Formats: sequence, structure tokens, C-alpha cells
Amino acid sequence: MYQVWFGETTHLQDPSPSYFANGRTAWSAVPSGAGIDTVGNVVSLSQSGSTTVKVYGRPTGSDTYQIGDAPNGALFVSGFE
Repeated sequence: MYQVWFGETTHLQDPSPSYFANGRTAWSAVPSGAGIDTVGNVVSLSQSGSTTVKVYGRPTGSDTYQIGDAPNGALFVSGFE
């Protein structure tokens, strides 16, 4: 079992719909021998004084490109430095 993060859009049916995706965890059942270990960098999302951290669709800090958020302390693996 691998713990993975994914984006979940939970506000599409709200009176004011939002297409932002909120980071959620899930467990992926991978059959024995089917997983491939690879190299990556573990990234811990951290923002002082906040319960969530913004997630962007491109490498910028502009709110124009914010596509969602994830909980403070969420761990991701990146192939990039």
C-alpha cells in the first residue's frame, strides 16, 4: 500500500462553484512486485500560521495560477529539485 495525495474538487455544486482542488490522502493498493522504486525529493508543505498551503498550476506565486490547496504538513515527492 502506498499513501498518495490527489486533488479533489468538492465545491463544484456549491451556489458559487469553485474549481479549486483540495489535497486529500488516499491509499493505493499496488500488487506485490508491481511498484517501481524511483528517486525523488520529499517535499513537506509548510506555511506558518496557516492550516493550508496554496498549490499552483505553474512555477509562480501569482494567485492567478492557484489551482487548489493542501493541508499544512502534507508530504509530496518531486522528481525535481
